[in-house]
Amino acid sequence: MPRSYIYCTRIPPGDVFGQFAKRTKSEDGWRTFELDASHAPNVTAPEALMAVLEKIVG
Repeated sequence: MPRSYIYCTRIPPGDVFGQFAKRTKSEDGWRTFELDASHAPNVTAPEALMAVLEKIVG
C-alpha cells in the first residue's frame, strides 16, 4: 500500500515530527513531502496542501 508523509517545516521549539520525517526518508515505500506551513497547513498554506494531496491521490 502506498504511504505518504507530509512534514510541515514551520516548527515550534521541541519539534516532535522531524524524527518521523527523517524515518520516512530512510525507509523504502514512503513518499515524503515538505510544506512551508505550520502543523495546521489547512490554515497556513491551504493551496500548497491541496497541491500535495493532489499528487498523493493522483
